[in-house]
Amino acid sequence: MIKNIVSINLRSVNMDDIQAAFNKYSKENGLGSTPTEIQVKLATSVRGNGVSKKNANRLSFFVNLDMSFGTHNEAEPDDILGTIKTMYEIRVLVDDYSEDLNKKGNIEKLVPHEELLNIVEPYFRELIASLIDRTELSLATIPYHFWENQ
Repeated sequence: MIKNIVSINLRSVNMDDIQAAFNKYSKENGLGSTPTEIQVKLATSVRGNGVSKKNANRLSFFVNLDMSFGTHNEAEPDDILGTIKTMYEIRVLVDDYSEDLNKKGNIEKLVPHEELLNIVEPYFRELIASLIDRTELSLATIPYHFWENQ
């Protein structure tokens, strides 16, 4: 069980030029043409980064959250226009735990991935909203706990 969040760091953001991809789509499919339906796919992954040597109750995790944008083109089902890939590092303090924390299964019992996703979700939502606001695109609100629908 997480006792305390030590830090949440955005380690990387990789974003395709989504606006340019939409402009290219419009040019290739006729002036003023834009995709009538956009598919937005979200993917998550969590991996443990390690146990602190100074404090065995301090754990570090990397949480990857990826978002891809594609057209709903039946001829090309994976017509991806662009992606946004993020990586967060979360450091937490956990309650005393008697089992070996260097074993993956033990860490997942102590700190379920869903708890880590709950921690990082508001930061990810804010980042995506900020990035999309800087384009001419509009995007509906990302549903809360989006990873539950994957």
